[in-house]
Amino acid sequence: MPRLSLPALPLLLALLSPLALPVPASAQSGADAAPTPPPGFVQVKGASASQPKIEAQPLVVASYLFIWGATLGYLFLLWRRQQSVQSDLGALEARVRELEGE
Repeated sequence: MPRLSLPALPLLLALLSPLALPVPASAQSGADAAPTPPPGFVQVKGASASQPKIEAQPLVVASYLFIWGATLGYLFLLWRRQQSVQSDLGALEARVRELEGE
Protein backbone atom coordinates (compact mmCIF):
# COMPACT_ATOMS: atom_id res chain seq x y z
CA MET A 1 0.00 0.00 0.00
CA PRO A 2 1.54 3.35 -0.98
CA ARG A 3 2.18 5.63 1.93
CA LEU A 4 1.34 9.34 1.75
CA SER A 5 4.37 11.23 2.96
CA LEU A 6 4.12 14.56 4.75
CA PRO A 7 5.67 16.56 1.86
CA ALA A 8 3.07 15.11 -0.52
CA LEU A 9 0.20 16.28 1.70
CA PRO A 10 0.53 20.02 0.86
CA LEU A 11 0.72 19.15 -2.84
CA LEU A 12 -2.45 17.08 -2.56
CA LEU A 13 -4.22 19.89 -0.69
CA ALA A 14 -3.07 22.43 -3.29
CA LEU A 15 -4.50 20.28 -6.06
CA LEU A 16 -7.82 19.73 -4.29
CA SER A 17 -8.34 23.24 -2.91
CA PRO A 18 -9.99 24.67 -6.07
CA LEU A 19 -12.79 22.18 -5.55
CA ALA A 20 -13.74 23.97 -2.34
CA LEU A 21 -14.34 27.35 -3.98
CA PRO A 22 -17.99 28.31 -4.31
CA VAL A 23 -19.25 28.98 -7.82
CA PRO A 24 -20.94 32.37 -8.23
CA ALA A 25 -24.61 32.20 -9.12
CA SER A 26 -24.00 34.19 -12.31
CA ALA A 27 -21.61 31.48 -13.52
CA GLN A 28 -24.11 28.70 -12.89
CA SER A 29 -26.76 29.95 -15.27
CA GLY A 30 -27.29 32.86 -17.61
CA ALA A 31 -26.80 36.12 -15.70
CA ASP A 32 -29.50 37.87 -17.78
CA ALA A 33 -32.11 35.14 -17.41
CA ALA A 34 -34.88 36.10 -15.00
CA PRO A 35 -35.90 33.20 -12.76
CA THR A 36 -39.46 32.02 -13.23
CA PRO A 37 -41.29 30.77 -10.16
CA PRO A 38 -42.48 27.16 -10.16
CA PRO A 39 -46.16 26.41 -10.78
CA GLY A 40 -48.28 27.01 -7.73
CA PHE A 41 -45.87 29.54 -6.20
CA VAL A 42 -47.60 32.32 -4.28
CA GLN A 43 -45.53 35.32 -3.24
CA VAL A 44 -45.90 36.44 0.37
CA LYS A 45 -47.46 39.88 0.64
CA GLY A 46 -46.62 42.34 3.37
CA ALA A 47 -43.35 40.89 4.66
CA SER A 48 -42.31 42.79 7.75
CA ALA A 49 -39.34 45.14 7.40
CA SER A 50 -38.55 44.50 11.05
CA GLN A 51 -37.62 40.88 10.38
CA PRO A 52 -33.85 40.43 10.58
CA LYS A 53 -32.10 39.56 7.35
CA ILE A 54 -29.16 37.20 7.54
CA GLU A 55 -26.41 37.54 4.98
CA ALA A 56 -25.54 34.19 3.44
CA GLN A 57 -21.90 34.83 2.47
CA PRO A 58 -20.43 34.85 6.03
CA LEU A 59 -22.32 31.67 6.85
CA VAL A 60 -21.08 29.93 3.71
CA VAL A 61 -17.49 30.99 4.38
CA ALA A 62 -17.72 29.89 8.01
CA SER A 63 -19.14 26.50 7.01
CA TYR A 64 -16.40 25.95 4.43
CA LEU A 65 -13.75 26.89 6.98
CA PHE A 66 -15.26 24.55 9.55
CA ILE A 67 -15.50 21.60 7.17
CA TRP A 68 -11.96 22.07 5.81
CA GLY A 69 -10.57 22.57 9.31
CA ALA A 70 -12.28 19.41 10.55
CA THR A 71 -11.08 17.45 7.52
CA LEU A 72 -7.49 18.62 7.87
CA GLY A 73 -7.56 17.98 11.62
CA TYR A 74 -8.83 14.46 11.04
CA LEU A 75 -6.15 13.82 8.41
CA PHE A 76 -3.50 15.09 10.82
CA LEU A 77 -4.75 12.77 13.57
CA LEU A 78 -4.72 9.82 11.16
CA TRP A 79 -1.17 10.69 10.11
CA ARG A 80 -0.01 10.81 13.75
CA ARG A 81 -1.69 7.50 14.56
CA GLN A 82 -0.10 5.89 11.52
CA GLN A 83 3.33 7.11 12.65
CA SER A 84 2.70 5.59 16.08
CA VAL A 85 1.62 2.26 14.61
CA GLN A 86 4.67 2.19 12.34
CA SER A 87 7.03 2.85 15.25
CA ASP A 88 5.34 0.10 17.28
CA LEU A 89 5.62 -2.27 14.33
CA GLY A 90 9.32 -1.44 13.97
CA ALA A 91 9.89 -2.17 17.66
CA LEU A 92 7.98 -5.46 17.32
CA GLU A 93 10.03 -6.48 14.28
CA ALA A 94 13.25 -5.72 16.16
CA ARG A 95 12.03 -7.80 19.12
CA VAL A 96 11.15 -10.75 16.83
CA ARG A 97 14.59 -10.61 15.20
CA GLU A 98 16.17 -10.51 18.67
CA LEU A 99 14.18 -13.56 19.81
CA GLU A 100 14.93 -15.47 16.60
CA GLY A 101 18.63 -14.82 17.08
CA GLU A 102 18.70 -16.40 20.56
